[in-house]
Amino acid sequence: FQILMDHANRFPHELWVISIKVVIKPMVEEVYSQLSQLERIDSELAERIQEDVLYPICHLFARYFEQIEFLLPEVRNLIVQYVTSHHHGVAMIGVQWFKNFGDVLCHKFEDCHWKLWYQLIVEIFEFFLPRPVLGQAELFKESIFRPAIRGRFDPMTNSIIQEDGQVIDLTEMEESDKSRRYSVTAESTRYENRAQILYDYITSLELTMKNSIHLIPFTFLKQILDTVQEAGNTCHKFNDDVELRYVMWKNGFKKHANRLPGLYEHERVCRGVYTINHYKSFYRENTEEEKTYAEGKFFEITLEVIEEYNNLLASTGADRDDSSPVRRDGEIMASKPTNFGDSTTVNVHALRSSEKERKLENLNTLLSDSILPLLLSIDCETLTRHLQPLFVPLMNLADNPSAKTRRSLKEIMVKSFPILFPMKQE
Repeated sequence: FQILMDHANRFPHELWVISIKVVIKPMVEEVYSQLSQLERIDSELAERIQEDVLYPICHLFARYFEQIEFLLPEVRNLIVQYVTSHHHGVAMIGVQWFKNFGDVLCHKFEDCHWKLWYQLIVEIFEFFLPRPVLGQAELFKESIFRPAIRGRFDPMTNSIIQEDGQVIDLTEMEESDKSRRYSVTAESTRYENRAQILYDYITSLELTMKNSIHLIPFTFLKQILDTVQEAGNTCHKFNDDVELRYVMWKNGFKKHANRLPGLYEHERVCRGVYTINHYKSFYRENTEEEKTYAEGKFFEITLEVIEEYNNLLASTGADRDDSSPVRRDGEIMASKPTNFGDSTTVNVHALRSSEKERKLENLNTLLSDSILPLLLSIDCETLTRHLQPLFVPLMNLADNPSAKTRRSLKEIMVKSFPILFPMKQE
């Protein structure tokens, strides 16, 4: 790499193609192959791979970008290969490479490169989001929540004859159940690794956007943020399907966790990225139309989260009783499978009650860490345009259990009072 850095300034087009496609690409693929055979990749080895192999590629492209930008798709494909590896350590190396490549090169990007980068973001999200699992949700849940089959058992044919004359072949059903159970167990176990990589990917994207939002053309920023919002909505849908998550937990998805695993942190970070970057967008150098769009989106998600929190809090208060697995101080008790009975008698109501508390906790963190501090920092003129629909939902947060949230709310109210009740000038 040092030879290329020092002497490649006069390389013709053909020699660059050979250098990247015939030398560097096979080398990176060989590293991938060797790493994939290791049982575990420790932090020291991962750091050495970054410093000796992957960082130099980033800096090589940064130095000779005008000469070799046409080879960006080659690197993009290598990043995808690493990030989507089934080996956790290799995927983590890939996520870090994705972040570093964007950080080092984004200041050189033009529209065609931003388009390539956006497509990379979408492709990685598609690989890690639980859409295939959600698409098979009913099939998954049948493996545990199957309704009882009623009728007369015929031992000669190992079947059940129902009242309407329909014959259920139990041998065939058992084989089908074995196949379904294998599929459910395989997908549930596999998704544990994907869920962790997805979170690391989202946080890496969050940091990249924090460093480069001033460089991203508004058209592509909008597309990226819409993709992030869609990812957050998918995580939200997954979190809402308590029965599906229970089945996956029983079949290997974070099976050692002491409560029902979900994608709450993933959802929160996605919504935070969407909110913060729309806020930043209406304070950067955009057209008035773009600023108005970003401002509207920021206040739209702000109102949505506050109302979601208030509605959930009201419904949670109505649901609580002494039989719930949720303590009255809001602390969530450990919810191991045995808390809810065996696989045929699982208490779905108890599961849902417990999960409402976790949703509240997640939304409260989003409010206190992202939304309310941003709302407090907005100039009075902008706040005036949007305060009326926000005021009552904000007031309903007054008894929020978080001291941090209450402090922010108090400061917002102090700031809002002169806007709502302007003093008459004599």
